[in-house]
Amino acid sequence: MDQKQIIGIFIIVGIFLLMPTYMEWLGLAPQPQEEPQEQTQQQEQPTEEILQGSTLSSSDLTVDDAKPTEADSITQAAVQTLAPVEETIASVSYTVATPILRAEFSNVEGGRFSKWELKKYDYFAGGSVDLASENNGFDIEFSDKNGKRIQLKNFTMQTADTLGGKFELSESNPVKEIELYAPYGSGRIVKTYRFHYDRYAVDILIRMENVQGQIVNRYYSALWENGLPRIEENIADEALYSMVMLSTGGSTDDFYVDADEDNKQTFTGSLDWAAVRNKYFTAAILPGKGTEIENLLVEGQGIMDREENDLGRLYNTIAEVPLVQNSAHTDTFTVYAGPLDYSILSEYGSTMQDMVLNTGWYERAFRWISIYMILPAFKFLNGFIPNYGLVIIIFSVVVKLLLYPLTKKSYESTARMTDLRPKMQELQEKYKNEPQRLQKETMNLYREEGVNPLGGCLPMLLQMPLLVALFTVFRSTIQLRGEPFLAWITDLSLPDQLPLPFELPFIGAILPFFMGITMLFQSMATVTDPKQKAFVYMMPVMLTFFFYTFPSGLNLYYSVFNLLTWLQTRMIKKNMKASSATPAAAAAASKANTAVNKPTRSGAASLPKSPKGKRKKKKQR
Repeated sequence: MDQKQIIGIFIIVGIFLLMPTYMEWLGLAPQPQEEPQEQTQQQEQPTEEILQGSTLSSSDLTVDDAKPTEADSITQAAVQTLAPVEETIASVSYTVATPILRAEFSNVEGGRFSKWELKKYDYFAGGSVDLASENNGFDIEFSDKNGKRIQLKNFTMQTADTLGGKFELSESNPVKEIELYAPYGSGRIVKTYRFHYDRYAVDILIRMENVQGQIVNRYYSALWENGLPRIEENIADEALYSMVMLSTGGSTDDFYVDADEDNKQTFTGSLDWAAVRNKYFTAAILPGKGTEIENLLVEGQGIMDREENDLGRLYNTIAEVPLVQNSAHTDTFTVYAGPLDYSILSEYGSTMQDMVLNTGWYERAFRWISIYMILPAFKFLNGFIPNYGLVIIIFSVVVKLLLYPLTKKSYESTARMTDLRPKMQELQEKYKNEPQRLQKETMNLYREEGVNPLGGCLPMLLQMPLLVALFTVFRSTIQLRGEPFLAWITDLSLPDQLPLPFELPFIGAILPFFMGITMLFQSMATVTDPKQKAFVYMMPVMLTFFFYTFPSGLNLYYSVFNLLTWLQTRMIKKNMKASSATPAAAAAASKANTAVNKPTRSGAASLPKSPKGKRKKKKQR
C-alpha cells in the first residue's frame, strides 16, 4: 500500500470510530418535526360531576394552582386533581412477585405502580432496576361534559378484595388478576390487572360501564407519563438514547428532543405500539385485539441540569381510544416495562424488537449483522460459557479464523506491491513528464505481474461492516450490561477502571493501553515501507485515546483481535519465506534464467546485452 492508501484507511477508521461523537457535534441525531406550541396556563374550576356511589363528593374536588415542577407532568394544560381521600376508604396494597419481576401498587392514585423491579438487572447505586417512580406510569384520562380534564391517577379506587396481599406466580401458578374500580356518574370505570409469571408485562383491561354520555369527544386517552427514571450512572450517555419510538401501520418512527426544548407531534394511523426508551430499558403500550388507536400524541421536554451539566429527557405518549357506544365495553392494553432485549421483545407478536440497535443511521446500516450474526453467536457461546469476557475472547478467535483468508490475501498483496516498488520507481522516473503514459505503463505492470493494487485495502474494507456492527453491539446491547470479566473489569459495557482512591486523567483504565500496544505490534509487522513508518506509531497512539472512554468489552475484543492479527502475520511471513526456498521455487528461478538465455532461431544462445544495450562489433582489419 502506498501512502495515500494508508491515509484513506486511517480516515475511514476514524469516521466509524468517532460516529457517536461527531453526530452530536453536527446535530445529526434524530430530530423531531417541530409544530407550533400552545402554551396555555389555564386555571380550571372544580368540576360539578359527582362520583356517585363513592365517598367523594363535589366538595372534595380542588384545583392544583401550584406551578408544575420538572418532575411533574410536562403537559402544558393545567391538571385537575382531587383532594385527599376520606379515611373511610381504606388503602389496599398488593405485591405480585414472579421469578423475574416484583410489582407493588395499591388502590390509591388510580392503581399506579409504586414499584416495578426487574430482579435480573442491577441498579448502579445498589439493588435492582426499578422502572416505576412517583410521577411516571400508565394512566387513563378524558374530558367530562364541562371540558374538564379527568385523570384516573387522581381517583382512589375501590376493590372487592379489601385485604390485598402478596402473590407469588410460578409455572404452576402462572396468572393472577386483580380488579379495581371507580364509580363515576351513573356508571363506573373498571381497571383489571392480569399478571403472567414469565413476562415483563401486565395486561390492563379498561372497562367503561355507562359512562359514555359523560365523556366528551367520544374518546379517552391511554398514556404513559414522564418516561423512565434515571437508571445508569452515566446520565449523559443514557440520555443520548432517550426517545419515543412507535409503530403505525407497520412503519417504525421516532421522536427526539434536545436540551431546553419542548415539542410535541401527532402520529396518525393504526397504532401497533408506542414506547419511551433509554439506553437499555423501555416502557411500551400495545393495544390488544379489538382495541383501535388511530392517533398518538407524543410530548417531549429536554431538561438540562445546570450544576452537573447533564441532560435529561421526559416524554409522554398519549393514545386516543374511541369510545364504543355501548353500556359496557372493554379495551385491552399490554404494558411492557423491561429490558431492550431482542429475543424478549420478539415474543410479543409485534415489531417492538425494532427498537434494538435502531437509534442511528450507522446502527441501522449494519443492524442485520448485529441482530442475525453477532447477538446469536454471543447467546450461543454464553449458553455454556457463563463469563461474557471469555465469550468475547472466543468470539474474536472465531472471527479471526473466518477472516484469515482475507488477512492472508491482504498481506500477500501488500508484499507483492513492495516487491514491485523498484520497477514502479523506474517507471515514475522514465515517464515523469508523461502522466497518462505513466498510468498506462503502471497498469500494464500490474497486469503482467498479476497484482491488484487494491488487494491490500479491499480485505480491510470488507471487514468494516463487521467492525461497526461489533462497535454498536458492545456499546448499547443489554447482554453486556453489568457483566463482569475479571478483577477490576466489573462491567463490560463500561470503561474499565482500577479501584484507585483518587482520579487522574488517563490513569485507571488498562485495556485501552493494552489495545494500543497490540495495535503497535500489528502495525510493525504489516507496514514495511520506510515512508510509512510514521503511521506505525501514529494510529496506535490516536486510537488509544479514542478507545479510552469506550466499553471495556470493545477494548477486550480489539486487543485479542490485534494480537491474533500479529500472530497470523508472522505465520504468513514465515510461510512465504519457506515457500521461496523450496526446490519448486528454485526450479522456477532456474526456468526464468533459462528463458533469459533461450537460443535464437539460428541455434545460438542469446547473449546478455551490454550496459549500453548494444553488442560490440569485432574490429575489421
